[in-house]
Amino acid sequence: MAGVKGNFNVSVDKGLCIGCNLCCEVAEEVFYMKGEKSEIKKGTNLTDSAVQEKAILASQACPVMAIKVK
Repeated sequence: MAGVKGNFNVSVDKGLCIGCNLCCEVAEEVFYMKGEKSEIKKGTNLTDSAVQEKAILASQACPVMAIKVK
């Protein structure tokens, strides 16, 4: 999915997040753990195609589908 363009948005549904930390392992540039829930790092460059690719991989790896990518 290289070359994603346009508006790119990543979000975490905290109601679904189980705090497994897998997203942080896959995309440490995008996610961090705040307590027992995943958060999006402020200032993340979501226009960078490599960062977008990692965010997509993290959303696919999430066992409870708490990460949404649009």
